This record gives sequence, structure tokens and C-alpha cells, in this order.
Amino acid sequence: GPLNFAVCIVFIFSYVFFTILNNYYNQKSSFSFSKEEIITLVPIFLLSIYSYILSTHNQMGIDYQKPIFEMYNIFFNGLKVQFLEDNTYLFITILLITNVVILLISNTFSKKMKMIFIFLILFSITYIFLLPFGGYRPWRPFILRYDTVIPFNIIIFGMIIGTSIVILNYLKENLKLITLYISFVLYIGVFYLNKDQNQVFNKDEKNMLNTLSTVTSEDTIKFLKPCPLFWSISKYPNTEASELLLKWNITSKKVLYCN
Repeated sequence: GPLNFAVCIVFIFSYVFFTILNNYYNQKSSFSFSKEEIITLVPIFLLSIYSYILSTHNQMGIDYQKPIFEMYNIFFNGLKVQFLEDNTYLFITILLITNVVILLISNTFSKKMKMIFIFLILFSITYIFLLPFGGYRPWRPFILRYDTVIPFNIIIFGMIIGTSIVILNYLKENLKLITLYISFVLYIGVFYLNKDQNQVFNKDEKNMLNTLSTVTSEDTIKFLKPCPLFWSISKYPNTEASELLLKWNITSKKVLYCN
């Protein structure tokens, strides 16, 4: 998948950058890694490279292989769909920016917190832009999808929770301001939940399974709408999948299908 290589490489380079930046803030002329850090980082780096090499020999990846320039073209379209056309991220971005502004105004944005923010932002941006190297899959037509952005979501929500805790602690003696802030967070949260409604991503797959389960006479079914079943689109009758459907009692007999 696209996560192993991207997460490991981004973590390593972000960690190195963070170490350099930390030494710069502490006015150290040079930096070095401890033995424990080297023992941890080097195997992660080697295993991530090995994982990437293995992925290039994945038959599914080979079948849907695309040039890297085409992958990035698809990626930027997905970036537009994920972050611009779907304004779900708009609400959490507003909340995060508001939190940062409050911390700056109240002078509670510590140097350590700034360093953590720089590290997390660097990690997120680099991770997202490395995703095209994870390969193309037909069930992720824009590369970016709810599952591939999980690390980014964890980071941005972690940043919001962390800054909110600091703000609440700062405002704890001012009942009026803390009530106003909590009301604002709840207001943003309601709008976010309203926009981030659960979507049925496997509706077409369910319809295919329902059709196959009701077949009585035909031996082969041709679906007009391309839809991945068992994570892939079958251009030709799929014998193995048909046997699996029969074993699971989804079909009453062996029924071949393609789409």
C-alpha cells in the first residue's frame, strides 16, 4: 500500500530536520545522533526501501502501473477534490487557525509547541506529496482517499486538541471567555459533523453481490458499470472469485462475472 514507504521515509527525514532545527534554536554548532537513535532509524529506513521494492513486484500494482508524471496529475486532481471541492476540511482549518491566533495573542504559544507544529506540518505535507509513489489502484481513483489521509487527519485533530487544551487552561479563570470559546468549538463541530456525513462507498459492490446472489439460470454475468469486486475490476470472467462466492453461499452455483 501507499502508507508504509511514505510514512517511514517522511518520519525519518522529519525527525532529522527537527533535530537540526532544535539544535539551531538551542544555539548548538553541530549535532549528532545517539546510538539508540541510529539503531532505530537505520532499520526503519532499510525496511521502508525493502517494502517499496516489494511493492514494485506486486502483480496488482504492475497491472495498474502508471508513469509517475501521470500519477501526480491524478494526485493534484484528487487534492482538489479532497480539500477544495469538499469543504469538510474548511471547518477544522478555521478552528486550528483560530486556536493558533489565540495562542499567539495570549503569548502562550511556547517554543516547544512551535517546534512540534513545524515537525507535524512538515511531516503532513511531505507524506501527502509522497503518496503517488505508493502506486495506483482502481478503487482509489484520485490516490487521495479517506484511508490514505488517515495520518494527516490524526495529526490535524491532534493539533486542534492540543491547542484547545492549552487555551482552556489559559481561560479557566474567565468564565465568560471560556464559555464563548467552547460555544465556538461546538458551533464548528456541528457544522463539521453535518458536512462529514458517512458515505456509502460500496453501494455498487452491494448491488453486484445482490445480482449474483439471485442468479438462477445464467452461468456468466456481464456488468455494464465498472465496479471493483474483491478490490479489482474483472475484465474477463473471474473463476477464483466465483468459487469464493459459492463457498461463502452468496451464490447457489458457480457464476462467472466480468465488468
